[in-house]
Amino acid sequence: MRINFVLSSRTDAELAVMRNLCPDLQPNEFNSGPECWILQTYIRLSGLGLTAQLSNHCVPSAVNICFNSELRNGLRCENCFIIGVRADYPSVKKANLQIVQNKAQIGEDSFWLPLWPQSGILKRSRLGKPHHVRRVAYFGRNVNHYTRILREASGWFKVRQAVLNACNDLQLELVERTSGDWNDFSDIDVAVGIRSFGRRGYDTKPASKLINAWLAGVPFVGGADSAFLQIGSPGFDYLRVTSAEELAMSLERLKSEPDFYNSIVDRGKVMSAPYDHEQIGQLWLGLLKGEVLARYSEWLSVGTGGRRRRLVT
Repeated sequence: MRINFVLSSRTDAELAVMRNLCPDLQPNEFNSGPECWILQTYIRLSGLGLTAQLSNHCVPSAVNICFNSELRNGLRCENCFIIGVRADYPSVKKANLQIVQNKAQIGEDSFWLPLWPQSGILKRSRLGKPHHVRRVAYFGRNVNHYTRILREASGWFKVRQAVLNACNDLQLELVERTSGDWNDFSDIDVAVGIRSFGRRGYDTKPASKLINAWLAGVPFVGGADSAFLQIGSPGFDYLRVTSAEELAMSLERLKSEPDFYNSIVDRGKVMSAPYDHEQIGQLWLGLLKGEVLARYSEWLSVGTGGRRRRLVT
């Protein structure tokens, strides 16, 4: 089974450079959806022994792994077997199978895989002061969600002032890493990831911010995102807030209760085990060698006159 990872917006010369990138040494090269899902998967699975190629076009004889936005934007894939990586884009009919990043997206012919954690994470380091809570950080973009129809923006800009107010009241410093250095938790004591206050689940978003905090050894304060609830337990391995008041109380408790702070960190370390790069790589290999191979073999057997056609999904 030939595996072809597709980045249709890249030239051959760009792909030649990208094949030699190292996610853990060059983390800022993997900050967008196609680079995180397509390029990084190609590089990491190749490192685990998978024979695959990276190209800017679909190949009829291969299993083609494509980003859904590129499929929606006219990527030619006639008579090709397609795995669409949905991310937070709508489903596409062109795909035989789809990979989703939030369990609420699971439907017929789709499979959930966690997004790779941030590459090259630098863990929290507080030598001699394990419970010195001083810096609260947000890692991400200012706008990190749009409604698909009205294009209404939400994200960090909507809650920033409330977080800043809470930090000021508690004499904490707010750090905003919105354009790089997303891997550096070394001097951070608490991570926040809130798109809005309230109970909206953001059912197309991944649990990446929580997973990154677990791996970094930093307590995480998140919103009502469904992805966080799918893998974590509020009050046990992270804190869930739906209002500015709950946010302030959570930060105050992390600052004033060392045992509670340490219990969140310790449990996060345990919870992070299935979500490191090695384990996610094994999930990918298992899916490709199992369900994908079976579906691809079935697809090859369908058709007349030697023509290969896509199964209807």
